[in-house]
Amino acid sequence: NIIHSQGLRADWHNSKLDSHYSRVSTQRNDPFVDYRMLYGRLSGSLLANLHVKSLKLIPNVFTCSRTLSETNLKYNLCTNYIRNGIEYDPINSAPSLNEKITQRELLDLPTDSKLFVWVGPFIDRKSPQTTIRAFLNIQNTCNYYVCLLGNGPLYKECRALAGHSSKIIFRGNVANVPDYLQSADGFISSSVSEGMPNSVLESLAYSTPVILSDISAHQEILALSKYAGRTYKTGDVQQLIEAIETLDTSELAASAARKLIETSLNAQVMSKSYQDFYQTLVGMKQ
Repeated sequence: NIIHSQGLRADWHNSKLDSHYSRVSTQRNDPFVDYRMLYGRLSGSLLANLHVKSLKLIPNVFTCSRTLSETNLKYNLCTNYIRNGIEYDPINSAPSLNEKITQRELLDLPTDSKLFVWVGPFIDRKSPQTTIRAFLNIQNTCNYYVCLLGNGPLYKECRALAGHSSKIIFRGNVANVPDYLQSADGFISSSVSEGMPNSVLESLAYSTPVILSDISAHQEILALSKYAGRTYKTGDVQQLIEAIETLDTSELAASAARKLIETSLNAQVMSKSYQDFYQTLVGMKQ
């Protein structure tokens, strides 16, 4: 009854179908930013134009954030939004200090310091270099460490940038990301573009306050709860250092992070919104 696509290839096929079908798409990125970074300016622009053209031919397009829907207006693309949401364990609670220390021991991470986690592919859009430079330049006498999880084209460059600094820990791709999130005092995203980032939502679900670059998608998240974290000017290493040194990691902040997922940015809320819209489409066809 309904065909729902997401992504360039699927959306292109969806755009070619006739009006007999109820057609829906979910858009999860800004093609003109992401594709240019991923494929280069020329190829990326061609693919972005193709994707936007395809989306314009699909009657019902939802973005994963309000921010992305507003961005689409400059491409003359009218969309609605249903915020992305994640699965979470309702009975999971914020770990105690002792539980964090035990988890760090199991992961072979520093136990007597402030620990931050960065998660994602090592690509330009995620800007891991900004996070690394911040920890290379922290002058505070307190111990601050960051553990970076993931891999990608910039991985070797980032390892070289970090040099022999003991404050910057690389673990590559791991299967147990939640264990790292639960052991951390804070989560950092230095991205220059996002739709509605799952890694940020997952860290909030594990009661981990966040430090986010001040791109619109990140601001949209923290607008729902000002106690769950803070932002810094995108690409500004000094502002990131200040955010690292002043992040509220209290029980209040941890609780606010978790509550943001429980009330707004979870898979149940997202799914119900799509189900309601599906019911509307089916009703229109009857």
